[in-house]
Amino acid sequence: MSRITLIVGIILIVVIALNLGTCAYRNSLSSSMALDDSSVSSALVSAKNDEPTYTLLAGLNGSGENECASYLAVLRVDYQNNTVSLLNIPSNITATYSDTDSKGTMLRDAPHIKDERELVKQVSSLVGQDINHYVRITGEDFASLVDSLGGLNVNVEQYVDDPTVGTAVLDPGQQTLNGDQALVYVSAKNYTDGYGQRANVQNQVFTAFVQALEDKGGLDFAMSADDIAGKIKTDMSYDEIGKIASLFPNATFYSNTVPGSQSVSGDKVSWSVASSSFSQICDQFKNGQNMDTSVDTSGVNKGSVSIVVLNGAGADGYSAQAAQVLTNAGYTIKDTGNAESFVYDETLVIYRSDNDKLAAEAIVQDLGTGRAVAAGVYYNLSTNIQVVVGKDWTSHV
Repeated sequence: MSRITLIVGIILIVVIALNLGTCAYRNSLSSSMALDDSSVSSALVSAKNDEPTYTLLAGLNGSGENECASYLAVLRVDYQNNTVSLLNIPSNITATYSDTDSKGTMLRDAPHIKDERELVKQVSSLVGQDINHYVRITGEDFASLVDSLGGLNVNVEQYVDDPTVGTAVLDPGQQTLNGDQALVYVSAKNYTDGYGQRANVQNQVFTAFVQALEDKGGLDFAMSADDIAGKIKTDMSYDEIGKIASLFPNATFYSNTVPGSQSVSGDKVSWSVASSSFSQICDQFKNGQNMDTSVDTSGVNKGSVSIVVLNGAGADGYSAQAAQVLTNAGYTIKDTGNAESFVYDETLVIYRSDNDKLAAEAIVQDLGTGRAVAAGVYYNLSTNIQVVVGKDWTSHV
């Protein structure tokens, strides 16, 4: 399978679900996870005591001249302030490689043009931050981890059919994906804004993986520590990964993607970085701040916005509670009720047309949770905006 894209941040959470056992056992696991490319360590910079750590997460596929980095992200962990930040990096950002005759021109090409050490250096230069640790996984092992959790429950926003990454075809809607389906979902590029949307999907799947692990419960986790240790490679010891993982349950979590747009030149598709926005997001990332670029919704006439609120979580009273919040904020509630199924992990604010998008963003802000989603041809709305309250509403009850 070509162009495998991965969510490797999950590895840092998986460890907390395992029974660590004896010190000797942990040392054995550390050995199983040790990097087979020792040159990577020379590009890593030791973090100072009590300073946040930055870990490059890389999903690789192929071998030799075909090896490439399909998924890239930097994970910032701040123990002092109990925050975790994830910055997704489209792998087709243009890169410059010196002392080589290779035609590779993108970040993803670093492993076969030079090595994984070069990949670390390129990402460090892009973000303007020393990288302290490195974690790598392959596509096959990612799929195996998803299956071990019984699949991932996500809302597929667009029809997915990309034969360049796999044979699975996904219809829109809330559903549970098995390992192969999840791999296709995070790999597909058949979107209007292919690489940009794919990076957003990777963030979504990362969150779904965290939720699946929490639902599964530590000692009920289906895979053994030996299985997991053999699937990832890192410079960190098992205990170091466990320390990061232990922060997740109660940490404040932020995530975003390098902003920009897709650019096509001949047969090459690259990601053009929006420099000013990226500079702002980088500053927020390195300061452990919310990287979400807020939308100005001050011009929305809330009284003219008619909304249907549906309960997509199944818990009693969710739609009524959300409707009351929106009523208090000045919106008009046309109706409340239940969604067709109770499988929505996150609250969705679905809008009919682009003219309703700003109002949908305002509703997300007033609810304090959720995500604005275009209805397209996939949702049949009886009004311009429909809110489906998900399980994330629990924090607002």
